[in-house]
Amino acid sequence: MILGTLLSIIYTSVNVYLNVNFGWGFSFATLTIVLTYLLFRGSDPSRKLSEMGVATIASSSGLTMGYTIALLVYFRQAFSELSIPEWLVPSFQSLAGKSIVLADWIVPMVYLFFVSASSSIVGYLFALKTREMFLSDERMTFPTYMAPATLAESTLKGGEAARFAGIFALGGAVITLIQYSLKIVGVNAVEVDLTPFLPEGFALAASLGLGFVAIGYIISAKTALTIFGTGVFAYLALTPILVSRGMLTYSRNSMELYNSLLMKVTVSPVLGMLILGGLTLSVFALLRRLVSGRRVDEKRVGYVELFRQFYSGVFRDRRFLLVFLALVISSLVVSYLLNPFYPFPPYVSVFFYGYTLLVGNFLEFIIIARMQGEAGIGSGASGIMLYEVPKFATGYRGLAGYIALFTNAQWSGSSLMGYQKIAEKLRLQIGTILKAILATWIPTFLATAALTLALWKYVGFFTSAMPCINLLQMGVLYRMLATGTVEGIVEPVTFLAGALIGTVLEAATPLSMFGVALGLILPPHYPIAFGIGGLVRYYTDKKFGKRWFWEKGIIAGSGVLAGSMIVQVFMMIILKLALNI
Repeated sequence: MILGTLLSIIYTSVNVYLNVNFGWGFSFATLTIVLTYLLFRGSDPSRKLSEMGVATIASSSGLTMGYTIALLVYFRQAFSELSIPEWLVPSFQSLAGKSIVLADWIVPMVYLFFVSASSSIVGYLFALKTREMFLSDERMTFPTYMAPATLAESTLKGGEAARFAGIFALGGAVITLIQYSLKIVGVNAVEVDLTPFLPEGFALAASLGLGFVAIGYIISAKTALTIFGTGVFAYLALTPILVSRGMLTYSRNSMELYNSLLMKVTVSPVLGMLILGGLTLSVFALLRRLVSGRRVDEKRVGYVELFRQFYSGVFRDRRFLLVFLALVISSLVVSYLLNPFYPFPPYVSVFFYGYTLLVGNFLEFIIIARMQGEAGIGSGASGIMLYEVPKFATGYRGLAGYIALFTNAQWSGSSLMGYQKIAEKLRLQIGTILKAILATWIPTFLATAALTLALWKYVGFFTSAMPCINLLQMGVLYRMLATGTVEGIVEPVTFLAGALIGTVLEAATPLSMFGVALGLILPPHYPIAFGIGGLVRYYTDKKFGKRWFWEKGIIAGSGVLAGSMIVQVFMMIILKLALNI
């Protein structure tokens, strides 16, 4: 656990830098597997796997505040016309000349730690009490969690299994290294974009990264091919029609075309599927049950069923109930006393924090957990509709109400769900997993806070070494919300249509609602990579049987994913910092 905590400090520090500057974040779980395997190679085989598991989970956890602190400092200095309370960030005078007055940071740090820690625990409760419904669904493979766990397991088998995993990991690493090294001489072997050569309106691009192909292989063939099919439809059928009718502005740049399609067309139906689709699925299931008198497939549950399972589970367990009530009540008391929605009365702050913890976070937890479970991808896009739009609709104008009521429940819960998926494979108890996570909280909180303030003071934001692109993007969004100049993002008709279509697809077809949503919301580069992996998975399942995948296929896929992603992460950082590529 000590090794895992030390690695967690290093990894979270790297990710804070990447997140502040570029909006990136990477998992280093596989690197931890390699390090712990080398360190514990001579230990008792019965303990080696669990030791590797604890170190991996601890190293992948943490309570990071770097990005939030960077955002607050930026807002204080850039938005001097907007009022931000000093219990959230020190005054403009305190930050003048890049001075760090520790006494002025005590209250903000205590508040940030309390909100982050309490909401994270709420997320863990979400995951523990909905575990059965989530993990009984065979589509919930959690590929990015399963890959390092499978590699760890393969080290115990030795011989053929270890060599098998090593060959594919080495192959993925070498090919990815060659791909990124070619960028130095001006050859782009990382992705291909044929959009400029196609008729106007068509977008065709593909990521050549083996890691994304491996993810497509590890997730179910149905989900991967659903993402592929939806992506092909979006960029080779829907986009040309919209461009020809003048509804989209054409660009030969595939990402510009993607951003136009996303913001003008697909974001509303996708959010409808992700947010409202699960609720309408519950209504659909209820109607079917009333008509047929039979229960529907419990693996395809909606949000209402998950709500019911969570709250019934909490009220049946006295310890859980006491912890849950203590967290919620203390959070509501803090929101009442500090009143982030000032000049609105304190009960408005209490209402929104209660809604955020009890409703919004739970819905987003379900969305993110299903995304990660089915495709290994998580997105916070639904948060705008769940949190920011309701606040904006009240007429509130200011920053504190938007940035002070942040929570981690949706992310902590989805990560614990992934760890629960691999617990048996790593021979770990849930209690051990929670201890490994909690052990990293204080060290990573202090380390990332100190690192961020040091970078701000000694390197400076918006410099060549700290471009802070992500801060600029979020600054635009929050300035619009705080000043009331924001334009509507969600179109009601297509939002509702997306929910209805997603419900029908989930309930009446083998297609995945979340696979369809991902196919519509991902840039054009990724559906093809996922599709290739899905086709390979379909072939191996037909050729060798589904059992072969769990015996050898997942080891091969995990090896490729591990080797490729490790090299990709470091090469992206090296090329960006050293050569600005």
